[in-house]
Amino acid sequence: MSTLPGRPSGDNSVRLKQALREAPENVFRMTGLILRMTRTLYEGFHELFPPMEKPIKSHKEHQMILNKFRQGR
Repeated sequence: MSTLPGRPSGDNSVRLKQALREAPENVFRMTGLILRMTRTLYEGFHELFPPMEKPIKSHKEHQMILNKFRQGR
């Protein structure tokens, strides 16, 4: 079953516009899990896609030129 907005989830125990409540410990557990997933993605990203030195160097050079221009004003 699809759980996209506007599509039925298959859960017939919840009525339309019914307020859903979660226990605080469940909310904190979920946010902790999301934080862990985010950290894992962030830390592992460069293992999957190693940074390319040329664009990094080019960006730094461009920033230096812009800073010199701004100071000259």
